[in-house]
Amino acid sequence: MPRVPTPVGVGRFSSVMLDLPFLNMRSIIVFLLGIIAIVSGCTESMPTRPDAQGTNSVSREDSIEGLVATVRADPAKKPLLAKALMSGNVLVIPDPGKKALTLLYFNQPERSFIPVFSSRGIFDQEAYGTGFEGKAVAIDAKRFVSLLENDDLVILNPGHRPAIEFNAQELKAAAGS
Repeated sequence: MPRVPTPVGVGRFSSVMLDLPFLNMRSIIVFLLGIIAIVSGCTESMPTRPDAQGTNSVSREDSIEGLVATVRADPAKKPLLAKALMSGNVLVIPDPGKKALTLLYFNQPERSFIPVFSSRGIFDQEAYGTGFEGKAVAIDAKRFVSLLENDDLVILNPGHRPAIEFNAQELKAAAGS
């Protein structure tokens, strides 16, 4: 069947004849090229994890999550979790009332604690609706333990149960301080 141009009667282009099947194919091609350009532009700017080279490599975050589950089942493995937690940056909430970096203490009946988080995702989940959304900062583990007092209580992912608690001495030992 031969293609027949279709007249378009819109405004000043009323005398222009358009070939609709050709226009549709051109539109599809332009659309696909636009999508390809967007996707390729996004992939170049996406950061890659340094541990992504090996197919069997496990990220620090995944390792910590696995150790959290292990420690909940076997609390004797807590030193392994402390070591993994102190092997990189720690997510904490700084005290908004202080100019210098100071850890924020949360008060409970009979005690106070410092929350730390194993990942940004868990922090975002636990902070949702609290007013602390987006307030966590990642600090080096050595800097973190230098801010701890000897009798401080630190709770990893405090919104998850059962909570995993560390005293300052356990974390300082794990960090090598």
